Amino acid sequence: MKSNRLVETGVEEIDREHRELHRLIQLLRDTIRTGNRGPVQRKIVRTVLNQVSAFTRRHFAEEERLMLLANYPDYPSHKKEHELFVERIQNLQRCLREDRVAISSETVSALDNWLIYHVEGTDRQYVPYLLKEGLLTDDGEYKDKAEISDLKNKLES
Repeated sequence: MKSNRLVETGVEEIDREHRELHRLIQLLRDTIRTGNRGPVQRKIVRTVLNQVSAFTRRHFAEEERLMLLANYPDYPSHKKEHELFVERIQNLQRCLREDRVAISSETVSALDNWLIYHVEGTDRQYVPYLLKEGLLTDDGEYKDKAEISDLKNKLES
């Protein structure tokens, strides 16, 4: 990836999560470069991929809750993009579990490229709706974390 600036939406908390997801994908790439053919290496790769998967799911759930709070009109298509990305990760996990294939650096690069293009092309589109609904300050912080937390809880129940 060229720069962390490429994965910024202007929402500080979401941007921190994007940077963390990028870091985990880089860790996966570095782990693969050490080799993933032997049983120990494959276990390490599976462990890191599981971390990528778990973090991705939490991050997407947070973004989706924010979009719902903001009444974001393109929520269904955005959620579908998330689902397809999670499916890609699940397929990689399945392949590793079944020892069908080793993950290549190119495959990991594709995950990283997806993240960059998704943030730049899709995630940035919902930010104006967060602002419009008063969920953010002008500097990209959540306005009232307690109030947003209450709204999130109402959505979950």
